[in-house]
Amino acid sequence: MPGASVCVSDDSGILFARGFGHCDAEHTHAVNPDTIFGIASMSKSITCLAVALLENEGRLSLDDPVSKYLPSFRLPGVPREAVLVRHLCEHRTGLPPLPTLSWSMAWNTPLEPWREEVVKRIRDSSESRVETVDDIIAYIAAGRGYRLLGAPGEYMSYSNDGYALLSSVIDVAAGEPLESYVERRIFQPLGMSRTTFDIDRAKALGNITSLFTWDGDVLRSTDTWDVAPPYRGCGWVKSTATDMCRYYLTLSRNGLFHGRQLWPQSCVERVVGRGFAELPQGVYCFGLNKRLFEDVAICEHSGGLTGVSSQGGFIKDGAFAVTVLTNLSGISCAPISNAAFNLWLGLSVDASHSWLHPQADGVENPAFYAGTYVSLEDLDEQLGVTADDAGQLWGHGEKGTERLLFCGGSVFTPEGKGKLTPGMVLRFLLRDGECWAVAIGSRIYQKKPQ
Repeated sequence: MPGASVCVSDDSGILFARGFGHCDAEHTHAVNPDTIFGIASMSKSITCLAVALLENEGRLSLDDPVSKYLPSFRLPGVPREAVLVRHLCEHRTGLPPLPTLSWSMAWNTPLEPWREEVVKRIRDSSESRVETVDDIIAYIAAGRGYRLLGAPGEYMSYSNDGYALLSSVIDVAAGEPLESYVERRIFQPLGMSRTTFDIDRAKALGNITSLFTWDGDVLRSTDTWDVAPPYRGCGWVKSTATDMCRYYLTLSRNGLFHGRQLWPQSCVERVVGRGFAELPQGVYCFGLNKRLFEDVAICEHSGGLTGVSSQGGFIKDGAFAVTVLTNLSGISCAPISNAAFNLWLGLSVDASHSWLHPQADGVENPAFYAGTYVSLEDLDEQLGVTADDAGQLWGHGEKGTERLLFCGGSVFTPEGKGKLTPGMVLRFLLRDGECWAVAIGSRIYQKKPQ
């Protein structure tokens, strides 16, 4: 990892804040706690907090149909009023993973020579440059090339497109752009002076990292940040570990900041409150995943873009927050944030946070789950599932093949001896006696028709 910044805070202030490694390929600029990184999808809770604040101001309702703010929005075959603002926040519109974010980044991000081949493949497969939210709305309304998962509210499947729509809903409800509303209501009151949606402003502030990604065995460096114009509230905030820790700590204290009620407690309740269950396996709330661990509720989110891997969160009602920001694509920061939670809770630094319990007996009729499961999000990413003569289930992905261990119900996890993601949760979904999809983490992959 070229560089990382970590901040840990509680009611007494900053407990730990340190930079590791470097910002640039020349190793001339060291990372420190005030270095600006991308935070990617950690942005989503900021977007949802803006929704909660607007609701508190009487400018929208979570039960408003999305079409009230975006009149041309519709899902094929679904009543126009059925998709609500809350469905966007919870990833419950019924949309499967779509290719539109990849298209938008491929067409709108300045092209690096070493990325030319993959970008050309994405552009060649695209139907649109996806430069505006209207392009997303048009693609969804056309209904070509994808199948809805179910009725609005029925299934949770992570949708960056939903948060692109939500960004534009906020524009309309607030009567000003999402960016200026968030700056005025969230960033400025918290003193988050090194946090912004605007990459030019971030660069002008200085002490901003370059972006690193592996290209085969070669570590590439760039100062070209991903661009996808409609997806602002989906993942385009740039910030520092100290700024984000201040934000998370205020959420952990139900909106209280330096003795002042900065946001109404009811707004924080909307985002991660009692309306969402507290379970070891976690529940997606509004822009944050809430999970029960050692009798406390941890609320958190990860993020990933080119040159961005991030993780941040807090203990609900616990006045404890942690942020981990890095400048390398495609890695998990959860082990670092989990270590911070462990130490705070008096556990060993490497105590496991997994709720999965593989069972020795295996699963009856493993062939029932066999098939090819597809996500449209990343050049038709696929997971093949097969059963061997010994009754073992195997997963076959782009990174390799691995045995899948049965964990009860219809839940499996990779054995951990191959290259599939360790700790990945696979939950097969049944409908009318058939296995029609698998939820891989937070995304639903649909079974390819035979």
